[in-house]
Amino acid sequence: MYGYNGLDLNAPDAVHVDPITEVRVLYFRSDVLPMLKWLEPWVSDEKIAELDAKYRPLIEQGYSRPDGIFGAQWETAQAG
Repeated sequence: MYGYNGLDLNAPDAVHVDPITEVRVLYFRSDVLPMLKWLEPWVSDEKIAELDAKYRPLIEQGYSRPDGIFGAQWETAQAG
């Protein structure tokens, strides 16, 4: 899947084990929303940051993460 390269599947802060079901779920942060990564060759860093800031809160509303897993307190992509 484009935009998910280089994820550390062994990062301890990315793993959550449900205390009841013992199901393991991996959570990963992304500096830029993966749905916007494909635009990077054609769009300025400033525009990517603007789009990320616009869409990330909408996308984050759709998630319900367990306590202790990073949530909607994301830093928006930094214009570089």
